[in-house]
Amino acid sequence: MSESLSDIEQAIDQAIDQAMDQAAALYDLDAPRAEVWASDLLAMVAEIIDGPPAAALLEILDSTPGNPASVAAAAVRAVAWPSPAVAGVAGVSEVAGPDLPGWLASLGTSRCDGAWIFTNRRGSSAVYRFADSAGAAHALAIDLIPGHPEVLGDITVGPPDVIELAEDPDVELDVEPHDPVSLARRVADAMSATERPSDSLVMNGRLIVARLSTLVDHSWVVPVRAIDEVPDLPERNPDDDAFALDVLDRALGPVGSTSIRVPEGVADAADRLRVAARSDGPAAQWLAASRGPVDLDEPDDQVVLAALAASVAPSRMEPLDADAREAVTILEWADWLGVVLGLVREGEGAAVASSHLVDLINSCPEVTSSVPKSDRPRVEWALEVCGHLWQEIGVSQEGQLTEAGIWALPRALRYAWNSDFGD
Repeated sequence: MSESLSDIEQAIDQAIDQAMDQAAALYDLDAPRAEVWASDLLAMVAEIIDGPPAAALLEILDSTPGNPASVAAAAVRAVAWPSPAVAGVAGVSEVAGPDLPGWLASLGTSRCDGAWIFTNRRGSSAVYRFADSAGAAHALAIDLIPGHPEVLGDITVGPPDVIELAEDPDVELDVEPHDPVSLARRVADAMSATERPSDSLVMNGRLIVARLSTLVDHSWVVPVRAIDEVPDLPERNPDDDAFALDVLDRALGPVGSTSIRVPEGVADAADRLRVAARSDGPAAQWLAASRGPVDLDEPDDQVVLAALAASVAPSRMEPLDADAREAVTILEWADWLGVVLGLVREGEGAAVASSHLVDLINSCPEVTSSVPKSDRPRVEWALEVCGHLWQEIGVSQEGQLTEAGIWALPRALRYAWNSDFGD
């Protein structure tokens, strides 16, 4: 490591100080939430030192007097060595005093009592329900990102009522019960293949291992935070851009004329983008990645087209989150042609579900290639990531294309593929 020993010790001391400030609050939690806290703490220490973080952390916690330190150490043990689980009471057996949390003996006892696959427009998640010996229950949702191989996305730990809520017919989710063991193997394989884990996967990685190792004996590799290396921009071929523009114009007629009325919804979309830029909302990444980047004082139509064009062909990758960076490398000009030509022809109210967009690509007469069945889940995922901007700014609403979308999407393609457009 590049840091001096004193730098490392200082960083550990700061981590321990932060942990001790939080440890007293563990008393008001329960065993599952204490284990979530311990998983996050171990991930933080793992970024500071070489070697197993639990040993370094426990050496300090075990030598710190007081019940909070002992309770924190018990939570760390339950997550660091879950198989066999180290009972919480064993970690504090030498502690004197009656004021220990009642859930202590439940540490490490959570066991699965159900598993499901949740699927919506954004993709699929493996969802588990666990309950411990004290009856405290929680849900663990693990996003599955399709690909070759499949990898893991964000991780959410929360109350179990999300499972009952998902079965509400008003919630747009497909819920399919699944064998917990086979699903755990799938998660384990995807975790091993995940090279750039999300922050939530790093924070909850040891918790996942603690939970799923009760189901599957696997050589678990706990995710560590990847160095944020920004990938290169997808290489652009001017001939491809010129050809795509020619196909677009022959299919729909020249687009981008200032004489064509701009729908009222475009002004609303621009306002939403300006708000996102001021508050650093998710849509702001596309503005920041746009050519220029765009000046927010530009006319409404230019602001909207710049953001949409960046999802087709960004001019920089740094402002984009990991999902967006991956998505823009997956989608090609032929995919965007098939999507936009198909939507414009279907008109206002056309479905923008990613599965339908892939159907449009495969049925577009101007696009000679098609999305292979094996690649379909990954292309659908990428379209969903980029298409999330449409919903945010009103190019689509409630899963349907709006008048603003009909106007903006073909012009966004021209903006992306023609460097002179918008100057």
